[in-house]
Amino acid sequence: MTLGDIIKDYRLNHGISQSDFSKLSGITKGYISMLENNKNPKSGKPIAPTYKMFQKVAYAIGIPINELFLQVDSTQPIHMDFCDENPYEITPDDSDFFSLYQQLDDTGKELVKSYTKGLVDSGNYLLSPTASGE
Repeated sequence: MTLGDIIKDYRLNHGISQSDFSKLSGITKGYISMLENNKNPKSGKPIAPTYKMFQKVAYAIGIPINELFLQVDSTQPIHMDFCDENPYEITPDDSDFFSLYQQLDDTGKELVKSYTKGLVDSGNYLLSPTASGE
């Protein structure tokens, strides 16, 4: 599913319009329409919503953002705009990881989190020494 599919399903299941969802989420009605159609009307290319858009949608539909990320499929492009100075887009490897992670049960997901935290805490596998927040 794309983010637009999730929004549309939510709207239809709750009987609300794009205008109502716009008010709930703080996303313009025009952008909601673009998300639901998964196409930029000017370029014809699929929409790559930002991390901030995912935050707004998660808040509007009342679920944690990580749960929302798990609902989108691996074909959904996502522009990771944590900060303006260092935008990050999910790579195919990241997408593969999320796809595999989605297949795990709760116990498996907890094991992945614990193992990953252990790798980060060890400091041996970080991209930079400051990545651990030191």
